[in-house]
Amino acid sequence: MEQVLVGLIIILVVLIIGLSIARIQERTTEYDVFEAERKSRPYTEAEVHHHKLEFGSKTTPNTSTRVSEYSETEIRNLVQSGKKILAIKMLIEKTGMSLSEAKRHIDKY
Repeated sequence: MEQVLVGLIIILVVLIIGLSIARIQERTTEYDVFEAERKSRPYTEAEVHHHKLEFGSKTTPNTSTRVSEYSETEIRNLVQSGKKILAIKMLIEKTGMSLSEAKRHIDKY
């Protein structure tokens, strides 16, 4: 009887350890996939601007050069349709501008 209980306890311990290892491997795989996607995607305009500032670009581009034509058109359409907050958010994400800078830029439309 005692041998059966010891056997069951050993089986339970092995199962728990196996499940824990499987969970750890699953989390590691998810993290690896996330890192691979992050490293393979192209930089956003905000990241490019950030790297220029961080690594000492001699000139700071003005707002009009930091926003691509496509983004500028998209932002203008948002402002004209009354979605200023969304336009400000998009401008911040695309360029890395501060909130006040982006608001001033949007108010020009």
